[in-house]
Amino acid sequence: MRFLENIEKNKLSDRIAAEGAVVIHRALARHTVEMLLAEALNLEWRKAVEFVSASKVEQDYWVAGTLATESSFRLLAAETANWINGWGAADFGGATLRFNEMRVQRYEANSFGITPHRDGLWCKMVIGLFILEDGGRFGLCDDRTEAKEPINARALQMSAGDLVLMRAPGFRGENTQPMHFVDNVRTRRITYGLRYVP
Repeated sequence: MRFLENIEKNKLSDRIAAEGAVVIHRALARHTVEMLLAEALNLEWRKAVEFVSASKVEQDYWVAGTLATESSFRLLAAETANWINGWGAADFGGATLRFNEMRVQRYEANSFGITPHRDGLWCKMVIGLFILEDGGRFGLCDDRTEAKEPINARALQMSAGDLVLMRAPGFRGENTQPMHFVDNVRTRRITYGLRYVP
């Protein structure tokens, strides 16, 4: 089964380098989103740790990180990595991207989301985030205040079926990653995050 729609990849790499993260609209067809949502709601969920002491990040969501070998989510991860490797290998110094850290996340209505943070040096090359339900706001920011509010917040406009690609350490030989956050969760938000951890 093929998951990804035909995506225009021209200048995607340059945009990721310049903007930190880009939204690819309609990367998944509606029927694909519905299939993934049905599978997601049958996963085994656990509440995420509410406070990550090392980074002082607060978060309010549920996570499902155990995916069966034959899961559609695993197949989507493999297809997405292959697609990125097809146009992005030069950005990774000739290395091959392989998503091996996968999580489905669910933010219930009125969740406070996750305060501004960077994912850290442990994930490499590029991070992918599929939007299955688009409640809430995802954005980039320059920093965070003492009260953990984003400074110079820039919301990315996205809908169900969209894919966010965000640079991670190792992209074009640099160890940079944008600070990002989720807030304003008025209705349920479900996303599927993909990371590569060497």
